[in-house]
Amino acid sequence: MLNGILIKTFDCNNADGIDFDSKGLIVMNSVFDTGDDDVNFTAGKGADAEKNRSPVTDVWTFDNYFGRGHGAIVAESNTAAWIENILAEDNIMNGTASGLRCKTAPEIGGGAKNIIFRDSALKNITDGEGERFVFTSNYSNSTATGTFKPALHLPQFKHIFVSNCSIDGAKGNAIFVIGLKNSPQTNIHFENVSFKNTKSAKIDFMTDSTFKNVIFENSIKEPWDITNSEGLSFRN
Repeated sequence: MLNGILIKTFDCNNADGIDFDSKGLIVMNSVFDTGDDDVNFTAGKGADAEKNRSPVTDVWTFDNYFGRGHGAIVAESNTAAWIENILAEDNIMNGTASGLRCKTAPEIGGGAKNIIFRDSALKNITDGEGERFVFTSNYSNSTATGTFKPALHLPQFKHIFVSNCSIDGAKGNAIFVIGLKNSPQTNIHFENVSFKNTKSAKIDFMTDSTFKNVIFENSIKEPWDITNSEGLSFRN
C-alpha cells in the first residue's frame, strides 16, 4: 500500500511515478507531478513474456491528485502478459496528458482488460498530446521495440468501463481509439461522461461498445469520427 506519498519528477526525462509489474497494489491519498506516466503498469513484451510471465493484476487507486505527466493511470506499451483488474476512482487530474492511457503495439501482444475508471474530475488535459482516454494498439517509441521474439497473438483492450467523469479542457481528442483490423478494441463502455472544451472522439477498429449519456458541452460540429467499427451503441 502507498498512502500519502508525494512524487515530483516533472523535470526528469522518462520519469514515471510508479512502475508496477506484480499483483496487489493500493495507491491512495497521494500526489503525482511527473515527467512521464504517473501510475504505470508493465507486463513484458513479446512471445516470452506472453508465455512465461504472470499478469499484472488487482490494483486500486483512489483519492489521488495527478498533475503533470503523460498519463495518470497507464497500461503501458509492455502488455504481453496482460494488465487486468484495475479500479481507479475518486481521483482528480489537472494538467496531465491522459486520464486513462492504454497503449501497445502488434508485436508486443497481450493487452489490458477488466478496468474500471470512475467518479473522477479531469481538467486542463494539456501535457503531451492531451487526449483524455487513449486505447491504441499502434503505439511505438524507443522503449516499445527492441530485441525480442514477437508475440504469437495480437494485443487488445477490452472490458473497460468509464463512468461518472467530467472533463474540462483537452488539447487532443476526447476519446482516442486505434485498434487493429484483426484485433479491434472491444467492449469498452462510457456512461455519464461530460466533455467540455475538447476535440472530437476518434475511433478506428472498435467493436461491441456503448456510449450512454456521453455529452459534448461545447459546440463540436462532428463530435464522433468513427471508421472501421461495428456494434457501437449511442444513447442519451
